[in-house]
Amino acid sequence: MAKINFIIFCNDVKQEANKNLNAMGIFDTIVAEKFPAVHKQMFVVVNFDISSGPHKEFFKISRNGEAVLTSEEFDFNVPGDKHQFIHRIDGLNLPEPGKYKVEIFIDGKLEGDNYFLVGNKQKINYA
Repeated sequence: MAKINFIIFCNDVKQEANKNLNAMGIFDTIVAEKFPAVHKQMFVVVNFDISSGPHKEFFKISRNGEAVLTSEEFDFNVPGDKHQFIHRIDGLNLPEPGKYKVEIFIDGKLEGDNYFLVGNKQKINYA
């Protein structure tokens, strides 16, 4: 069983040799001129506690219960009690404005989720 510590969305991320994480452009909202839209690039960073040994992980992004993207399943081995995934997503299709849910599955079980909002640029009030 895993315990998700955080799930963040950002424009870029670097992980240094000493394991420090540099996440740039952390966001919770994407705006688009029109729909359907394509978000050029984003990163999903997932940090979690888990028992050592081999595991599998995948994620799913959905809108109103409809899958927009399902990743491949990744095999990984945890030498200690912590692990971190950095998923790069290129060309994410956004069919409409609204709430997009990101679900994290580890060893076939839903372990956590977060969401980001997608809005129409003309309808967002920045004041």
